[in-house]
This record gives sequence, structure tokens and C-alpha cells, in this order.
Amino acid sequence: MGSPPRPIPPLRRSPSPAAPRWVVLSRILRVSRTDSDLPQDAAAFLLALEAPPGLSVVSQLVIAADRGGPDWSAAFVRAADSCGILLLSGSLVDDKPSASASYFLFDAVSNTARRLPDRPGNGGGIAGLSVAAGGGSHNHNFMVAELVPPFSATNGGSAALHCFSPEPGVWVHKPLRFPDRIRLPWHSAHVLYYDGKLWWVDLSQGLLACDPFAVKPELHFVPLPSSGRLAKGDWKQRRDAGKHRCLNVSGGKLRFVVIQAHACVPKIKLWTLADPAAGEWTLDHEARLQDIWDDQSYTNTGLSKKRPSLALVHPGKPNVVYFFLQKHLFGVDLRTKAVTESSPHEHEGDEAAASSSSVLAWELPPSVTISSAGRQHVPEEITTSTFDRIADSLYDAYTRVFADMEFDRLAKIALGYRDKKTEKEDNKFKVS
Repeated sequence: MGSPPRPIPPLRRSPSPAAPRWVVLSRILRVSRTDSDLPQDAAAFLLALEAPPGLSVVSQLVIAADRGGPDWSAAFVRAADSCGILLLSGSLVDDKPSASASYFLFDAVSNTARRLPDRPGNGGGIAGLSVAAGGGSHNHNFMVAELVPPFSATNGGSAALHCFSPEPGVWVHKPLRFPDRIRLPWHSAHVLYYDGKLWWVDLSQGLLACDPFAVKPELHFVPLPSSGRLAKGDWKQRRDAGKHRCLNVSGGKLRFVVIQAHACVPKIKLWTLADPAAGEWTLDHEARLQDIWDDQSYTNTGLSKKRPSLALVHPGKPNVVYFFLQKHLFGVDLRTKAVTESSPHEHEGDEAAASSSSVLAWELPPSVTISSAGRQHVPEEITTSTFDRIADSLYDAYTRVFADMEFDRLAKIALGYRDKKTEKEDNKFKVS
């Protein structure tokens, strides 16, 4: 008798690569002119998303024929929350004789925007955004907080926190005591949300953490690792700090990266803030630039063996760091010293402006996805028709179903061929 038929193992289908759940978002707002009408008395923004390491951008939409309407200058993305809310700031130039610094909240999920009331006084600080779980720009659980540090120690080290939330719907001034250990002036490169607090980052000396929802908030100072701090008089290094250092959240922790280019052996070092309360850092990765340059993956990029500028740490992979060089954005695994991916970019401004201060890592909400060609969020008034949108959805669904049918057909052919081959082997065994 022939051997019993062998059990067919369960069919394992390789999952298709999942779309990335984050983007590298440029902090510099662009202006995009359109011939279509925009919603009256509402700000309109266009969000163009690209899969990393491509560069995603936010643009302000203005009517091309309207030369007298509101326009922004020196506009930036200050924060981007994973719920889909972006905090934008800039000088709104209108028919007033002077420009005023303004804040907008742009909801990428509902594609709506709201301008916050003007702050009392001249401001002078950088704001961050704190959104409670399940929050949105139209709910009562977000807070915009702007830290105004003292310019010198002569005013007794007093600082201020300007806070805005839907309730009470006005800016609230909260006085703060500035920690004594901080070197003035304090330069906030950007603001992060982490562990229920807002963290103002000075890339030359450390971080200031604060809970903006507290009735009487207090500032907690966390100095950078000793080998990562800059000397007081090193003004050039402080001015260009964003090029050779970055700090952002990755893997649920704060990560700090430095390119030590002036050392005998230029290195890249990455620290993790292991204990925020105690201000303790651990050195997790250390890689020589020469080892990265010598790797075949770097040679394949065609880039020169020059010192790059830092961009950010991958939000989900703390061992992967991104760099700018020669109008390219590329990632490097600090453990293997290999380039993980590379892509040309069109950064707003010249190459000298590309640094960790000009981009941020934005983890996308579930309803916002990236297609292979990128995705844009625009107001319905200037998008394609409803019929076209339905047709596009049906086409995408048909493509997925057709791919599944093709896979099933090929799988049946392969299994049938294997069964025939098994039958021939069994017959050969019987004859012998």
C-alpha cells in the first residue's frame, strides 16, 4: 500500500506591508494658491502626506485672485497630536498696520480650523499642545500653553505661562518660578507632549516640564547629559544646535541624539531619559560616522561622506535616526550602522535650513492614512466631486478583491501541482 496522504499544512499568506502610521512633517508652513472658492470666514489648509522618509507638508490655501485677503508670514507647525490636531502659529498679515502673532488649531480628521483669540501682551514664547484622550479641537479637553521665560536674572527669575482652553475660552496668565539652575537666556527649540506634561526643549542645556492643566503649575528642569551640554559662550554651536542634536519621543520615552563631530573620532550618540523625575539619562547607542560611511548601504545612496544634519528619531524604533544631507532624508540603524531608507526631499528654504528644528515626527490618527502616492486633505469645496470620490473608493476595493482572487487562484494551482507530484511518487513506490 502507498503511504498515507500527508496532511496539507495551513496556507500562510505573507501580509502586505502595512502603511506607515507616522510621517516626517515639515514645521514650515507653505502657501498654496487656488482658483476655487474657499469657505467664507474660515482658514483653509492642505495637508500633503508622504510615507517616510518623504517629507509631508502643510499649506495655507489662499485664493489666487484675492491679493487683499489674510496671509501668513513666518508660519510654523508648533505641535502635532496623534488625535489629528495641529497647532500652527505665525504672523497674520492683514489690513492692520502691524502684524500680530496668532495661533490656529487645524483638525486633520474633520478638516476644520479655528483661530484662537489673540493673547494679551506681546507673547515672546513658544506654545505647545496638550490634548486629552479622545479630544479634538471642538471638545473641551485641549490646552494650548505658551511659556514665556525671563530674559535675564534681573527680574527675579519670574516666568509666565499663557494658557488657552475652550473653557473659559480666554487666555489665562499663570505666573511661574523659573528654576535657579537654568542658564539664561533660555532658547526653546520646540515643545513636546510626554507623560501628561509639556516639555520645552533647549538643545543646549535641557528640558522644562510643566502640567499646563494645574491650577498652580510648576516647572521641572531636566538637564541634558553632561557630555551633551554646550558651553555658555559657544554661541555658534547654540545657534546651529538643531543641526547636530535632536530630541523627541520614541518608543514611549524621550531620546536625545548628538553628532560629536569635533571629537577625535566623530560619533553619533543616543541617550534615553530613563528617570524623568531624577533627570537620569542612559547611553543606549554609539556609532562612528566612518562606520556608517563604510557600509555598503550608504555607498548605494550615492551621498557624499560628509557630516549630515540631524532630523529626528523614528517614533517607534529608537535605534533608527534620520538625517539630512544633499537634499536627501535618510535613516540609519545605529545598531547595524546601515542605512534603512533614503529619499530626496524638497525642504522649504535652502539646505542650510534643514535640521531637527524644521521637522517633527507626527504619529497619525487611525482615520488618516497614507497611500503609495501620498494623501492630501483639502476642503470639499475644492476637491473632486462626490461621484469621483465614490468611484475612487470602488476602484481601490476592486483592486484589493482582484488581488485576493489572483492569490487564491495561484495557491490552488500550486497545491494541485504538489498533489500530482505526491501521487506520482506514491505510484513509483508501489511499482518498486
